[in-house]
Amino acid sequence: DEVRGAGLSVALLVADGARLGLRAAHHDISGAGTRAKCDEGGLDLEWRPRASTRVTASAGISRNTPAGAATIHSDATGELRVRWTGAHHTPAFELRAQRAPVIATPELIANQVVRNEVRVSAEVPLARLRLRVGGRGAQYASSFDRNLRRGAEARLALRVTPAFTPWVRAERSGFRDATAAGYFAPRLADGATAGASFVLGEGDPLTLELDLGAGWQRQAAQGGDAGPWRRAAEAYAWSSLRLGPARELRLELEAGDSPGLTTAAAPTANWSYWSASLALGWALR
Repeated sequence: DEVRGAGLSVALLVADGARLGLRAAHHDISGAGTRAKCDEGGLDLEWRPRASTRVTASAGISRNTPAGAATIHSDATGELRVRWTGAHHTPAFELRAQRAPVIATPELIANQVVRNEVRVSAEVPLARLRLRVGGRGAQYASSFDRNLRRGAEARLALRVTPAFTPWVRAERSGFRDATAAGYFAPRLADGATAGASFVLGEGDPLTLELDLGAGWQRQAAQGGDAGPWRRAAEAYAWSSLRLGPARELRLELEAGDSPGLTTAAAPTANWSYWSASLALGWALR
């Protein structure tokens, strides 16, 4: 399966600490010899009422066209994210709620699968270590069923230098029921991963961030026992290149192999993926 897309967003500073934006995007989804489309648009708001608090919110509409265009359906979308960070060596908290269609495959679009999810997390400093714990709950609704998912994770990181941070992570996730809506819904998925984050460059003109991890994972089907542990890997890279005053080129790469633990629903038990995103930012003064 493959998803390709392009989009445009425009943002305007409307007050001190507040930015209002408008966005639109188009996605083509192909797989199993069929194609589907997703068009979306909406408003974005970014607000910083104080230095320690950041609020981002969005609301919009997604228009989904299944393969064959038998039925075109629209869904309301939205997201709210609130993050509080104190001074150095103080805890940080984040709350995130999101409603979005699941568009990884044409089958998911045809079945009108929508995810409503809430996530909470906290980061606590422990000397040179930093502990992050989080949990999430989600409802997956299709045109003919509803399912619930729950998950939790804990991550411990050691900042050796500003440019190098090794970490370890344990996570668990699972769905309440089996489904025929087109996404993989294991009763249980466990993962244990170790990795490291790297930051290269100072943004003048290039900044590069890498996050690499490898470990083990296992899954249990609905009504079954957990299977054997198998290898898993993940990689994330983000780079920013300054092209001149108020101009920036951003590249984001991601790959993973965790079908039972991915934030988005995986189509099958043998799912793996990679993604690439290229964006140009241009501030008009």
